[in-house]
Amino acid sequence: MKEMHVVLPSIERVKKLHVVLNQREIKQLLKTPKLLKHRLVLAMLYGCGLRNFGLRNLQCRDLDFDRKMVHVRQGKGRKDRYVPLSEMQIRGLRKYFLAENPTTWCFTGNPRYSKSIDSSG
Repeated sequence: MKEMHVVLPSIERVKKLHVVLNQREIKQLLKTPKLLKHRLVLAMLYGCGLRNFGLRNLQCRDLDFDRKMVHVRQGKGRKDRYVPLSEMQIRGLRKYFLAENPTTWCFTGNPRYSKSIDSSG
């Protein structure tokens, strides 16, 4: 019944610009964490523009060091995309891979923590 159809006005959202850090602030942000893994997480989030979901689902096979690219699967809008990696990120990731030796997922939880949960019951 078209005569009974009610059209409500849409509510406009306020459009704000994103906060952009300057070079000094970025260096401070990346130097603050003590663990390499935490530094890399921040570097990937900020430097590659990844979202939390994209970073959590990042697999080792998604990193292409030769082409300096990251394959983000099923990102916003369920779309795949490629984002560039910087030389500093590549050096950090290689160092992290040598130390932690991840097999499938790039960034996993603390294995000691998960073992303590399993052993407690």
